[in-house]
Amino acid sequence: MLKAIKVYFVTVPWPLNTILIICAASLLFKIFFLDTIPEAFFGAYKLGLIFEAITISMIASYIFYFFVVHVREINQKRALCSFLEYWARIMAKNTNGMIIRMLRESGVEGDENTINQNLIDSVFESLEPEKYEAPMRIGTSKANWREYVCHNAFYIERQLEKMSRDPALLEIEIYRLIVKLQDSSYISSANYYQNHPLAHLKGFSKMFARTREDLNNLHSLVNEYTRKLQLDQRLNY
Repeated sequence: MLKAIKVYFVTVPWPLNTILIICAASLLFKIFFLDTIPEAFFGAYKLGLIFEAITISMIASYIFYFFVVHVREINQKRALCSFLEYWARIMAKNTNGMIIRMLRESGVEGDENTINQNLIDSVFESLEPEKYEAPMRIGTSKANWREYVCHNAFYIERQLEKMSRDPALLEIEIYRLIVKLQDSSYISSANYYQNHPLAHLKGFSKMFARTREDLNNLHSLVNEYTRKLQLDQRLNY
């Protein structure tokens, strides 16, 4: 139990913990030292009482914040982190898997360890957007490459909406990256081209590559956020 409380304590903003330590140390100094010596000047005793009341009220405010606000917020973040990590990992995995499947079908030389902007450009240029060869079905029909690329964008868009439902609980860097992805040209172009034929997929390659990189960064940020909050097995008491 004490270990769990310690984990919660270290996640409190450091200025509040600093104030708590200063108030507690000052109160102890007043009680065990200043109260044992004569008044240094007229009214010092009353000033000491006022100081004591202020420090006690600040400590009480910290205790109220810790148990009523902070612990509840950390528990919410703990649940949210599990949710964020899952979807960030799935989106990154799906997008990486998508380019690997496209690479295999394109005939372009390369593998998952050599994926870069040039390779992505080559893969997208080699595939005919309206050819129904994509490894996905829409209803009973096989999808073409344009539909395949757009479908991945729609999937990302839906998951990002889920992840951004509680922005107040998100680290600002994570929220900014989610918003950046939601406003990405990849998603906006997919919304337009879902029903408009394309002569080639070249225009999607750089947009896709940026989104892929941002999704991998999002996954890394969420993992870092989880470690920062120490929301792991140490809280499972």
